[in-house]
Amino acid sequence: RAIERGQPVLRQALAQGSANSSLAGVVLDTAGGVVPGATITVKNNATSSTFETVSNTAGAFSIPVLDPGTYTVTVALDGFKTTVINDVRLLAATPGSLRTTLEVGNLEETVEVRGGTELVQTQSSTVSSTITAEQITNLPLVSRNALNFVVFLPGVETSAGPRGSTISGLPQNTISVTYDGVNVNNNFQSGDGFFSMVTPRLDAVEEVTVTGATPTADQAALGAVNIAFVTRSGTNNFAGSLYHYFRHPELNSNYYFNQIRGLERNDVVVHQYGGRVGGPIVIPGLFNGRNRAFFFFNMEEFYQPTEASRTRTILHPRAQEGWFRYNVTVGGVSQVREVNLLTLAQQNNQLAALDPVTRALLTNIRSAAGTAGTITELTNPNTQQYFYQSAGTNTQHSPTGRVDVNLSSNHRFSGSYSWGRLMTDPDILNNKGAPFPGFPVFGRSPSYRTVGSTSLRSTLSPSLVNELRGGWQWSPLEFSTNVTRSMFDQQGGSGWSFTNANMFG
Repeated sequence: RAIERGQPVLRQALAQGSANSSLAGVVLDTAGGVVPGATITVKNNATSSTFETVSNTAGAFSIPVLDPGTYTVTVALDGFKTTVINDVRLLAATPGSLRTTLEVGNLEETVEVRGGTELVQTQSSTVSSTITAEQITNLPLVSRNALNFVVFLPGVETSAGPRGSTISGLPQNTISVTYDGVNVNNNFQSGDGFFSMVTPRLDAVEEVTVTGATPTADQAALGAVNIAFVTRSGTNNFAGSLYHYFRHPELNSNYYFNQIRGLERNDVVVHQYGGRVGGPIVIPGLFNGRNRAFFFFNMEEFYQPTEASRTRTILHPRAQEGWFRYNVTVGGVSQVREVNLLTLAQQNNQLAALDPVTRALLTNIRSAAGTAGTITELTNPNTQQYFYQSAGTNTQHSPTGRVDVNLSSNHRFSGSYSWGRLMTDPDILNNKGAPFPGFPVFGRSPSYRTVGSTSLRSTLSPSLVNELRGGWQWSPLEFSTNVTRSMFDQQGGSGWSFTNANMFG
């Protein structure tokens, strides 16, 4: 088959989960008795959004569907001092728990408590771990793919590298990856679970939570293990960053196998740069979104001209001319002898001429091998080993945005969108580079990666909160769509397969 053309594949997410948290607890007096009727006010420190509820007859309270972040919790009731609990950190997909004690006194008196959340959550049997944005920024990993940071969490085995990782020893097809509640797995390959079609960018992620046992209903039962990413959101203060990560072969040592084969360091250069900004939506003279409407935007560019070491088995020059070579031992000394197969064929009235297309192709391979790389002898005297470095370029454009709007005191809208444009030219990752230097057959791999999520959270009563969430993932992939028939003219219009070198045949 002369042409192998990859077909676009549409991947669409049909199930959504929640990317939020919740807060529950109990209010007690100093004697350990329950305190009903206390007003609990929860304020998001970043956006000043507030949520209020009242403790029931058992002193218990619950506020579901809260954005991950840091909160201030105020508990007040006539006849008691007001208790203010600062720095309550709520994590995605992990319910928070508070046990608050009110002291007898005047309502105007205040008792401040810092770091009031329990270290072990008691609201469900779910076992989970979370990495926050602050931790991600400080962890030592060369990649800016936020999914690779999951390998630092307990229960993750990385014997095959980040993409080949497993969690708690479970098969990869039990892993679900969500981005703001939308599934972004490679759902068409069950052995590729630790991979997301839309790659979460480091500066665009607020946190990532891995649920390794008994995921709850708000995770939509998408898998035995759930990896949940949450996009950053804007706050009442404008904040941002600029960054540029750089890699160059002059800063690295050579690979061992390159050294023993006489090859230079692989020419791998990486430029990864971008910036983020977030804050309130403010239109001077028209709209002030502080405490009400917020935006976040991250733009990241990735440019990587790179090389990959390749090994090819080629014919010995004598074998190309029709000589069959073999090893013999004479007097304890190993020798190479040869016989001309074309001469034998002619003596037996058989076809005794080389196919012109094959002969020309083998000549081109020999010429290409002389332009770059190294050639070594093998035990089989009819073949040689050829080592060289195949070059390619990987470019990525990855913008991410999010908007949060408090439509009223009881209704909050959130929407996020991540768009990716990726191009590998040629696609050396999937061995679609030219099989030998200068050969015309090579494949490019362009792809689009998009995911969107929207949610409307409505507080219908002090004890009833509803969240409506929807989203999509659209990730068409194309492989070698640039391949044309004319590329195979050198091969007589046919696809050829060689040892260790697939020429799309």
